[in-house]
Amino acid sequence: MANIQPKRIILILGGKGGTGKTLFCRLVYYYLLNAQVNCLAFDADTENPEFAEYHSDTPNPVKLLDFLDVGEAKRLFTELEQTRPQVALLDMPGASGKQTREQIDRFGLFNIAEKLGYRVTIATVLNTAYNTINSLDTMMQFGKTRSDYLIVKSQLWNQGTLTFDRWEVSETRKRCLEWKGIEIDLPVLEASAFDALHEKSIPFFQPDKLGFGDRILVDSFLDLSQPHILKAAPYLGYPSPVSNKSKKQITPVNHDESAPN
Repeated sequence: MANIQPKRIILILGGKGGTGKTLFCRLVYYYLLNAQVNCLAFDADTENPEFAEYHSDTPNPVKLLDFLDVGEAKRLFTELEQTRPQVALLDMPGASGKQTREQIDRFGLFNIAEKLGYRVTIATVLNTAYNTINSLDTMMQFGKTRSDYLIVKSQLWNQGTLTFDRWEVSETRKRCLEWKGIEIDLPVLEASAFDALHEKSIPFFQPDKLGFGDRILVDSFLDLSQPHILKAAPYLGYPSPVSNKSKKQITPVNHDESAPN
């Protein structure tokens, strides 16, 4: 029987644009839906709302939300209080660390989460540059042990002369592991398959919209990603062990018809 994890509010950050943040967000959403987890998803990257665009014509659309706007942030917390999903997933703007921290302080996010029965996960998608490490370090100094930390090493940036050596020897990594942070990889989605998905904003659970060659590349990416999602399950609100359901048998949850947990 699956082990249902505690309720989660997941903020997915990248420190800067282009790290693979939204790709990881789409992947997490796919696996949560595939496991029938009641997940309420928001795209807070208002300048580049690709997460919402990929799911606009699905039974589980992603809601646009400007988390940095006070009124919009109020809407988020109101929906959480009223609907109590198992997971609230937010794709955050690429380089908004300072404003995000100010908004977290303004609303007391960690206290709200505790009162509503949630634990906060700060998931950071890293490239191999110092800036994403520094951004994570600042966020950890801010959140301390009030949240859990998931580190996602995008393997797109771990090719040729690019390596994660800076991260491996950093004090940030050492501290993260001491605080029981979980470290996983984000496999590479082959460029032609990525482009095929991106051209028509096709989500991962609609593979039949792809040509056969791109479909098998996407299936391979999902298969390679699965053990990493399982490793991160405690911080993603994801049931463990992994469901045996075929990827093509997914029946996404309709939030409007689901009873709150």
